[in-house]
Amino acid sequence: MSLPELPLWLWSLLCIAGLAGGMAIHLTFHPLRQDFSDALDLLRNQPRLILAGGLILYAHLASGSDGFQPLPIRLADEWTNWTALAPSLLEEAATRFAMLLHQVLPPWPAVWLLPIILASSLWNLSRRPYRAGLRHRPRGGAWGLLVSLLVVSTLVPLAELNVFAPNLPESLETLLVGARLLCLGLLTACLQLGALRLACVWQDPPANATSSLFSTAWWQVLGRWRLLLPLAAFDVTWIALQSWSSLSPSHLVTWLLVEMLLFFAPLPVAIALATPEASFLSTGAHALRLLARAFLPLLGLALTAITILALAQYAAGLLGSLLPTHLPGSAFHLLIAFSLAFLHIWLFLTSALLLLRLGRPLTSPEPRSHA
Repeated sequence: MSLPELPLWLWSLLCIAGLAGGMAIHLTFHPLRQDFSDALDLLRNQPRLILAGGLILYAHLASGSDGFQPLPIRLADEWTNWTALAPSLLEEAATRFAMLLHQVLPPWPAVWLLPIILASSLWNLSRRPYRAGLRHRPRGGAWGLLVSLLVVSTLVPLAELNVFAPNLPESLETLLVGARLLCLGLLTACLQLGALRLACVWQDPPANATSSLFSTAWWQVLGRWRLLLPLAAFDVTWIALQSWSSLSPSHLVTWLLVEMLLFFAPLPVAIALATPEASFLSTGAHALRLLARAFLPLLGLALTAITILALAQYAAGLLGSLLPTHLPGSAFHLLIAFSLAFLHIWLFLTSALLLLRLGRPLTSPEPRSHA
C-alpha cells in the first residue's frame, strides 16, 4: 500500500506524534507503568547517560551502523510499504531488545578506554579493597589474571592503530580477533553491571554517601570482580555468535540468539544483587529463580519494547529516506542518535528496575518510589 504524498515537515510531525502518543499510552495504562516511570526519573536524574549514549550511537550512525547491527539498505519505496516491511522490522527490534538486556550501549569505540579503566581498577583494588567490600586485595593467580587482562586490553588498541607489522601471520591475526572479542565482552560486562548497580544505588542510596552515585556504583562493581569475569565470558560467547551469524544471516539463528539472550537476561541482575563474597554457582541459581518469577512480566515488557523499537526504527528510516539529498545528514544523524540512545537506555532501565524489584529477597524492605 502506497502512502499519500505529503510534505516532509508533515511526515516528520506525524511520525513523531505517533511515536510519542504510543509511548504516552504505554506509560499511562501499561501494567508495568511504575517501572517505566521510575526509569524516566532515573534518566532525568542522570542526563549524562543520554549524552554518552547519543555520542556513541552518533559515531556508529556516521559509519553506517547503529552500533548493534549493520543498517539494512532500504529504498524510499520500501519504507513507505510498511505492511511488507513490518515482519523484518519486528525481527530486528526483537534482536535489539534482547541485546539491550546484556549490552545497553555498543562497547566500540569505548573499548579504547578499557586499559585506563582496568589500570585504575587494579590500583584501587590493591590500595583500598575495603571500600569495594573486599577483605583483602586480589592475590596470587587472581592478581595475575587481572594483570593479564590489562596487558591484552592494551594490545588491542595498538593493533587497531597498526603499531605492529601490517602483515601478521594468520595465527597472530586469529589471536588478535580473540583478544578483541575478549575486550568487547569485558567492557560490555563492566558497563552492564555498572548500570545495574547505578540503578540499585539510585533506588536505595547509602545513608552516609560522601561520593556521587556513579562513584558509589563503580566501587560496588569492583567488589564483584570475581562475578564480573564469568559474566564477561558469557558476553564474549554471545557477541561471537552474533558476529558469526551476521556473516550469513538466518532467521533460525537470529531467533535462537534472541531466545538465548532472553533466557539469560536475569544473570547480570543476579550478579548485581549478589554480595561480593557470593559464588557464581549460587548466583546462577538465583538467576534461574528470578527467571521463573519474572517470565510473564518480562514477556509483557518485551512485547511493549519491541513495538516501540520497531516504530522508532520505522520513523527514523522513513524520515531518512524522505530527507532531501542536498541537506546535510549530520544533523539528522545527531537527532536519530540521541533519540535512539534515549529509547535504548530507557527500555534497559525499565527492564533493570523490573528485574531488580523481583529479584530482591522478599524479606528486604521495598525501595523508595521516585515517581
